[in-house]
Amino acid sequence: MKKLSSARWGIAVVTALFLAGSIVGTVAADTERGHTGAVGTHSLRDTQSRPGVKCIYEDQGGPRTFNGLLTWIEVKPPKMMSVSGAGTQAVGWKFIVQRAAYEPGFERGSFRTTYSSPVQMGTATETSNAAFSSRMVHVTVPTGGHYVYRVLVKMIWYAPDSSKQGTATHLADWYRGVATGTSHRRTDGLGCAYRYRIS
Repeated sequence: MKKLSSARWGIAVVTALFLAGSIVGTVAADTERGHTGAVGTHSLRDTQSRPGVKCIYEDQGGPRTFNGLLTWIEVKPPKMMSVSGAGTQAVGWKFIVQRAAYEPGFERGSFRTTYSSPVQMGTATETSNAAFSSRMVHVTVPTGGHYVYRVLVKMIWYAPDSSKQGTATHLADWYRGVATGTSHRRTDGLGCAYRYRIS
């Protein structure tokens, strides 16, 4: 990692505050990262009031009220309708978890994929979304560093011969932190921090 220039120090401060669980990002729904082929109407269930990703923390003990470490990530399913003119259509979705290292005062590292879920299948029409369910994955945070996690959702539309007719990939913008065993919750616009500490 290389040292931040003074012009970029403000970015480091914002990220450091996020890792401490003290800020909320700007309002947004979700960010499209591109699509291929023909796709139907689609979006993530992802808003500031109802984030698309839940970051679940378990207490590791110690002098703090809650010394949480990220242990689970839960992802809401997307809204997906069939391609125009396709009628009833087979569709599917999967989620991808990515992790980046961070050290206070330095640039955040690149995001790297740590998990890619199986595809959950469903059936959609031009007027109704496919009936999907939320998915979860257990997270093992590496020791000896600072990390942030984000989630991408990939949606797939299938042709009658089961080949892929189109795909769309979106980045979740909102993350809800849950301190297991407490009533504490927080909403972040930058991802799942690896820690959730309450003094």
